[in-house]
Amino acid sequence: IPGDSVIGHFTADRGMVVHQERCKNILPFREDPSQCFPVNWRDKLEKLFSTEIKMVASDELGLLAQVSTTIASMETNIESIQTNEFFDGTSGITMILQVHDRNHLAKILRKLRSMNTVISVSRIHDQEMRNIEILH
Repeated sequence: IPGDSVIGHFTADRGMVVHQERCKNILPFREDPSQCFPVNWRDKLEKLFSTEIKMVASDELGLLAQVSTTIASMETNIESIQTNEFFDGTSGITMILQVHDRNHLAKILRKLRSMNTVISVSRIHDQEMRNIEILH
């Protein structure tokens, strides 16, 4: 999403490929600096970008309604949502949100963290983080 540090490289079959600098898939290309180049976001992109977040919250009546209302109040759309109930009275919620940029996402995360029921919330950056159980 705009605001993320990104780096690019060219491939024969896909052309230019852009990755977050922290992405593990770019590591083999970074070993040869001639294969990588810096990439910058254009100012004022009038587009929404999908990003995934993961949260843990106390499993209370109306939790999902409170979360969705909070996100909607930030002028954000929820593309998809998945919930898991844990045995300790908490729920895990994974969502894909449409955001303008990294600052917009940061405001959403701060607003969610301010909710009394929320234990933790963070952005999912890659497949490995998607599969990690949140310990609390």
